[in-house]
Amino acid sequence: MPHGPHPDKDTFSEAHERWVQKHHLSRWDRFVHGVLLPPPGASGPNWILGALARAIALIVLIAGLYSLILKRHLGSPAFAETFAAECEKILNADSVICPSITWKGDEAFIAALEATGSDSSFFKSIRATGIRFEIPWTARFSQKWHLPTITIRDLEIELRSGTATRQSASHAPPHYFSSNPNALLLAGFGVSPDFHQLSFDEIIVAAANIRWGHNQASKGSLVDASFKASLNDKRWLLNCSSGTFSQNWLRNIRLKSLEIDYQHPTILLKKGQATIGENGTISLEGSVVTGDFPSPEITFDLTKVPLKALLNPQTATLISGEIDGVLKMAGSMNKQKGITIDGDVQVLNGVVRDLDLLATLSAVYADSRFRRLFISNGIAKFSSQGNAFDFSDFSLTFGSFAEMKGRFVTKPPDYSITGNFAFGVNPQDLASLPEFSRLVFDKHQMGKDWTVFPVNEPVGSLTKNFSNQLAGAAREFEAKR
Repeated sequence: MPHGPHPDKDTFSEAHERWVQKHHLSRWDRFVHGVLLPPPGASGPNWILGALARAIALIVLIAGLYSLILKRHLGSPAFAETFAAECEKILNADSVICPSITWKGDEAFIAALEATGSDSSFFKSIRATGIRFEIPWTARFSQKWHLPTITIRDLEIELRSGTATRQSASHAPPHYFSSNPNALLLAGFGVSPDFHQLSFDEIIVAAANIRWGHNQASKGSLVDASFKASLNDKRWLLNCSSGTFSQNWLRNIRLKSLEIDYQHPTILLKKGQATIGENGTISLEGSVVTGDFPSPEITFDLTKVPLKALLNPQTATLISGEIDGVLKMAGSMNKQKGITIDGDVQVLNGVVRDLDLLATLSAVYADSRFRRLFISNGIAKFSSQGNAFDFSDFSLTFGSFAEMKGRFVTKPPDYSITGNFAFGVNPQDLASLPEFSRLVFDKHQMGKDWTVFPVNEPVGSLTKNFSNQLAGAAREFEAKR
């Protein structure tokens, strides 16, 4: 018996066409009523197709509604609080404030994030602004977030001088959702990351200001620094490409490059290159052991560094020049002595001027060479604590004309100088007043006649006391002649 439509029944197409014409339906209405809602008399496959289409439409509707709700949730204060709570754990902080997170596609933007450190944190406070990262939509449902690149526009960190010994964040108890996976969909609309499992390829910081030290003897900073950081199996690697470093009196060292390798408890500093002043260069390397008493051991190799860049402003008015040498930083931010810097330097060139002693000698001997003494070479051995200097030995040679030696200590706030100076002059240059010279320059050593005198005065009036005595003695001598 041949197959085909029953002679007494219309085909589905005929029935559907007659029904459409009767109700004057558009093309969309034809689709809805022909597929999603087939009219009576439609064949079985069309009913199945309609039911399947209705199911798909319902799923798409629910998914769209869920996506809309989830998108609003990810930008809500509630999710920002969840995000901040996770940051607290990874930073081992007492508190983290994150007001909001803005999403644009896969990119997240955080205008500002602030953290207050705990007793065992490496920091007192952190403020980061302009934070951006990307994470695909589907990856947000995983507890283990991987962020390829995190960028931070501005970063402010105040480091803690020491840390109390207590369980670190890396050994903290398991996250709640790690032990109760069925709870994952009960909070956060299915998005609840565990930042103990957070990973990333790199962090890029455009401008960072990092400060440390709680007193004059330990204060230091690294400002306007830019760097990239990566984390590999609890080992931090940082590459710093700019920034200005200061510690105690050692100021305004402009970093060009520095590699930092940190694996608890030791920070290694490698391949540091910096400039200071107009032509000075500095190479640095060393280590810092963290903990209750952070202890740096850093070596600075100086080449043609201007004295002006190292001295306090008051002293820099008296002496200028360039030095080579090696400085060593040690001590601890959490000890009474603070950070210490010791060094042996060689003075390459320079000028000593504006000393009362030189003005007086120039007037007494009628010799203008005394007013400005040009350094041909010299050495200095010193140690420092905070902004205080202890020059245990210094010697400056001014060609064949004169020499200056001594030992002194200088301290803030007025940078007064206490110690002993010795000033030696070629005997031929004192011949105009031989009798007076024998009274004042009463020691002969190594081809020079020397006068030795104590100093205990502010740097602005250095040698003034002895100069007054010298001028008075010259007047008495002249009166007796």
